[in-house]
Amino acid sequence: MLQVDVARDASVTVRSLRSAESPAGLAGFTNQKLRDFYERKGIEFLGTMEIDSGRTFETGARWREPGSSVRKPEDVVDFHAATCEFAFTAARSFLGLSQRFLAEEIGVKPKTIGMIEEGTSADPGAVTRMLEFYNDRGIIFTGWRDTSTNCYFGVGVKNSR
Repeated sequence: MLQVDVARDASVTVRSLRSAESPAGLAGFTNQKLRDFYERKGIEFLGTMEIDSGRTFETGARWREPGSSVRKPEDVVDFHAATCEFAFTAARSFLGLSQRFLAEEIGVKPKTIGMIEEGTSADPGAVTRMLEFYNDRGIIFTGWRDTSTNCYFGVGVKNSR
């Protein structure tokens, strides 16, 4: 989703959205509106927080799985079925990396990264190197395959650290 579209649909300014998505973040109203927006779209936020220290663990996001709970009954959405098992774009964004940087790190062209992220590349060697790259940085891919439809549910990423 483009930031301008998310800002419009979540009823926040693009400036507020960029600030909220920055490493420093913007607490309060904008973050709550964005969380509500993404949850209505079917995104489920992951992670746990240690109450004593406030430290967070295994933070991430994924498409909500069928049968998962929602905060309010009016938040029920259709479930997103993915045709790809891995949320490579989400993993790269989670780490704040460009396609060019990732391509250089794993030894492929940026175009190959784009094709893999779009699900249009069948380069198993590059996919394996991407998985190893993300695994080395603590990224865990979530999701499961429905064999009757050959679709994936709950696809997303979280940080193992």
